[in-house]
Amino acid sequence: MVRVDDALVRQMIATIVEVADPEREIHSGSRRRGEADVAAAVDPVVVEAEPDSGAEWARLRRAPANFHVPKDVLVNGIDEVSRRRGSPNHVPARALREGRVFYPRP
Repeated sequence: MVRVDDALVRQMIATIVEVADPEREIHSGSRRRGEADVAAAVDPVVVEAEPDSGAEWARLRRAPANFHVPKDVLVNGIDEVSRRRGSPNHVPARALREGRVFYPRP
């Protein structure tokens, strides 16, 4: 099994950023909280200006395919994330509050 550490997560994010040029990318989930076991997924949340829903989601899910670790890529528009920022149950909004930003657009 591949060991998942910050270096691997950064490589995955660099791959996603190269493909998507997002507004930001946030690492969320149990790995970010330090609660992950070896089988836990890497959970990048990609925030884009205007994602093209299904097509963009599929494209970004394929971007880190060469990383043979469990992963769950979420893609959301910045307007939706901003609108739902206070929601306790909206995963991207929660990631903004609790996650670790690995890539903020310069």
